[in-house]
Amino acid sequence: MVGKSQGPGDGVHGEAQFAIGVKASGKVALKVNGSAVFDRSGVVTVAAGHSTATKTGIALTAASLVLATIQGNVAGVFVQGVTRVTGSSGSFTIHLNKTVSKSFKVAWFAVN
Repeated sequence: MVGKSQGPGDGVHGEAQFAIGVKASGKVALKVNGSAVFDRSGVVTVAAGHSTATKTGIALTAASLVLATIQGNVAGVFVQGVTRVTGSSGSFTIHLNKTVSKSFKVAWFAVN
């Protein structure tokens, strides 16, 4: 099956209330040419004087992974880890290795 849109609409759209909306398999299961948008990614701000930032209202399971990376180059500061609270209204907290003197952004991406 091939999905193609010549206009402003979707080329392929899959939706399922209680199952997988779109499933891909093969040697290369998915290839994206162009930008991709994910609703389980974003940016949080670690405020000056703090070493953590929390994102709430995101469904997470025991199998969920949250990847986080500082947006910029701040010498001596790095993401030490991420703690998760699972559930349909879960959350995660990004922990830096130390308190920061000025606020900056940390990008995150949740999978599974």
